[in-house]
Amino acid sequence: MNDQQLFENYYYACRAYAESNGGNVTDNFCVLRDDGDGKIYIASWNHNSPKPTNEQLKDVPISSINRLRSRKRNTETLKYSKITALSKTEIDAIDAEEGMIVFNKTDNKLYVFVNGSWKNLSGLLGGIL
Repeated sequence: MNDQQLFENYYYACRAYAESNGGNVTDNFCVLRDDGDGKIYIASWNHNSPKPTNEQLKDVPISSINRLRSRKRNTETLKYSKITALSKTEIDAIDAEEGMIVFNKTDNKLYVFVNGSWKNLSGLLGGIL
């Protein structure tokens, strides 16, 4: 494990501890620091739960750390994902790939590229959209 991964694991252990001991956690709930001595320190703790000890953080299951890492990665991916809105003419000009999704501005519907053609997503989902 490199230094960056170790630092991230420590952060996610702090976050998991805070979530399990007091609920909601803001992005700025803690600040970590590395003084270059091979140890990570909690420089500030801005949460309603007590600041954890290293022993308490060691008890945080790796599954909780991995869950938070995965949630962060998925959030970052979705944050920059946006369904593109195009006219039917623009959609027809796309060199489409399987699984692409587009919003058709001409008929105000979502389409997905499946089996070589654009399919109305509400039609695929039984009209629930």
